[in-house]
Amino acid sequence: MRAAIALTKFLRPTLLLIACLAPLVWCAPSASALEIRSISPSTAEAGALLTLTGGPFPADAEVLFGSETLLPELREDQRLVVRVPPLAEGDYLLLVRGSVGTSPRGLLFRLVEPPPWISGLSPTRLDECSYENERQIRISGRAFQSDAQVLVNQAAVPSSSVTAEQIVFSFPPLKSGMHSVQVVNPGGKSSLAHGVQVSGLPEIHSATLGSDQVNSYELIISGRNFQFNSRLLVNGEVIRGVAGVRPSTEFVQVLDCRTLRYLRYPVTREPRSLELQVVNPDGEQSAIFRVTAP
Repeated sequence: MRAAIALTKFLRPTLLLIACLAPLVWCAPSASALEIRSISPSTAEAGALLTLTGGPFPADAEVLFGSETLLPELREDQRLVVRVPPLAEGDYLLLVRGSVGTSPRGLLFRLVEPPPWISGLSPTRLDECSYENERQIRISGRAFQSDAQVLVNQAAVPSSSVTAEQIVFSFPPLKSGMHSVQVVNPGGKSSLAHGVQVSGLPEIHSATLGSDQVNSYELIISGRNFQFNSRLLVNGEVIRGVAGVRPSTEFVQVLDCRTLRYLRYPVTREPRSLELQVVNPDGEQSAIFRVTAP
């Protein structure tokens, strides 16, 4: 009986203290309300939406992303959605903060730099015989950094203009065939390769009369992709080049890769149909071009 009375005397102050503190404990928000249980995704690029689950989160919850403070785009009792800020690639600690304090522990998020991406090239076909201004190529895409490099067949070429979504560069003079174009950012990430077709196929566009002598006249043949040692066929017969030609003999002279000078000695001045064709040293040949001339 005495032991029971003593125990009652001991417990009475303790119970009284608990009774007095109970409302305070009941009303005070718990620090666990700011706890982050998961983030999804755990790795993403700048601009991606990031979901944090945990809570329940208070109405004034905000997300600490490294040294950045982010206001949620969506705030729910157990979910916060924020957008990944444009920061350097690396690992960032994420915490939730509110008027009741800061989450006791955070989770790591990996921000990755997106690789450059090419959506298209313009143009995608060039002539082997072309001037520099005709070899300007525009690369469209995204995630191009200001000091990104353009690679043609794995070799760097200079660019005249670089923005985040467009690069302009001069394609180097290369032989006919398919050639690859890539963009590489300073960090080493590169785009997939896209192709540019260089064509060496000769083509005749026109044939016009040039200077006219008593017994000969010039036929100026214009087109593209003529080579220094291209052959001219007239009605199926090969016309010799200017080197080593005998006097008063027909010959052809390559003035440049777009112009041939054909000196003709006609038997008669009566107009007749001529079939012209250019054959390059590699065997590529133009379509037959028909012209009426003496």
